[in-house]
Amino acid sequence: MNDLTVARVLSLFTDFSDVEYQRESWFGIGKWVSSPDEMCNAIDDMLLTEWVEENAEKMSPFLCRCISEFIAAIDKLPEASDPWAAYFSVEWIQIRLQASVIRDLISKEFKDQLAL
Repeated sequence: MNDLTVARVLSLFTDFSDVEYQRESWFGIGKWVSSPDEMCNAIDDMLLTEWVEENAEKMSPFLCRCISEFIAAIDKLPEASDPWAAYFSVEWIQIRLQASVIRDLISKEFKDQLAL
């Protein structure tokens, strides 16, 4: 059983949707240091696919599909040796937009669990 919490999943999609967080962390401007590849690795590290499978009955089919499509889009991204190119790429803009929709859906569908 995956011990990943809804709050951590929400945080993951918040980071993926947050262009300012990415700008600050990818370019060393803020207090966090990260990279596009490191963000993508978090999906596997958190066992997000397994979490979706375990919680599918608690989610709408639409949310399940959105997360699955998001993971597939992440898997198709080329390795990002240049954060500047990734930051402005069409693929990453799409990733940010997908993540923002998923973030909002999770907030709505799991609002009872997030309120605790």
